Amino acid sequence: MVDISYTIRKGISGIYFRMEFGEVTVSTGNTITFGNFRTVGDLLNVAIWKKSTGAALVIGIADNIVTITSLTVNEPCVYMVYGVKA
Repeated sequence: MVDISYTIRKGISGIYFRMEFGEVTVSTGNTITFGNFRTVGDLLNVAIWKKSTGAALVIGIADNIVTITSLTVNEPCVYMVYGVKA
């Protein structure tokens, strides 16, 4: 697995929660560590969509790490993540 970087386009923080929108290019098996969120299961919602079709990717979530399980290679995507901020 390769941990990949992402580009935050918009981040909104409250007292306890945070939401981010951004861009990422992913392949099957890649992981994304969202460092602006706590690590103990506090990602409450994550969605990643292909820019080309708008189709949602299948992902797995463990703590603040998201794993791409959809079959894809170097796919430009947009993401939305919401949870408890670090």
